Amino acid sequence: MKPKEREHIYIVPHWAGLVFGFLVLVVFSISFVDSGLGWVRTLGIVLVIAGIVVLIQSNENLRGVEVVGCLCAPCAAGDTAMLELSLFKRSADETIGLKVRPRSRGVRHAEMPVPVMFRGVTTHVRIPVPAPRRGRFPVPQIRVSSVMPAGLCYAWKSFTGLGDYVVYPAPRGRLLGDFASAGNRAGGGVRVGGEDVSGHQPYLPGDPISRIDWRVFARNGKLVSRSRDGAGSGEILLTWGDTDFLTDPEQRLEQLSFWVDQCTREGRRFHLLLDPAGDPISGKDLVACRTALAEFQTG
Repeated sequence: MKPKEREHIYIVPHWAGLVFGFLVLVVFSISFVDSGLGWVRTLGIVLVIAGIVVLIQSNENLRGVEVVGCLCAPCAAGDTAMLELSLFKRSADETIGLKVRPRSRGVRHAEMPVPVMFRGVTTHVRIPVPAPRRGRFPVPQIRVSSVMPAGLCYAWKSFTGLGDYVVYPAPRGRLLGDFASAGNRAGGGVRVGGEDVSGHQPYLPGDPISRIDWRVFARNGKLVSRSRDGAGSGEILLTWGDTDFLTDPEQRLEQLSFWVDQCTREGRRFHLLLDPAGDPISGKDLVACRTALAEFQTG
């Protein structure tokens, strides 16, 4: 989807432009005080014309620059999200001395330089954005600015509607261990898209209630417990109930995020199940797992 762009190029005097304007005023003041200094008045007129030319060139330097795309891989809360911006140049003239930065209230962002852009060429820029907490957030307004070609004017364009980025819970908690617990006995199968990927076992007194598969109970009236590791499949099922030893919902999500990272790092096959009424998410789709953790409602 093409991002929404503010159509106007905004231009204000740069600090050098303010000095230039003061110089022009001084020149005209001298010419009016002494009418015999005609050459001074001529110099003032030349300076005014030069300022107008610089103003036009500052506008032309930004004309045709667009932000045509924005990507961002999910990042952990407390880290820095990296926005991958794609800039495209439409107009014939080359653009020099651009700076790109996001705009968020109360947050200072570093400007990323783009020395030169040519017509028909896409330029990629990486922009860091703070990610203090989990969730899905809109990409902040992106400002593309320049003080070129003469440094007298500060010109900019703003781009909004560039999509969202995902921040998943910071991975913190205990290691999974070797899964040699009573909850890993082999049994039947829990179905994921029509395929058995994780084992069932008959429910026994003392088994965690959170592991009961209520869909099976509603279907045939039998109490069965899910196992983390299915019979012969080597698949691990990570569920919300596995974090019962924690009381804070955010800490439980951080624990699941830690396990997802551990399984990925160690090459273990796994599924993530946050909603007992839903379907597990395959660990092969790591982005989907982290997005589910980021958007999970704990209330």
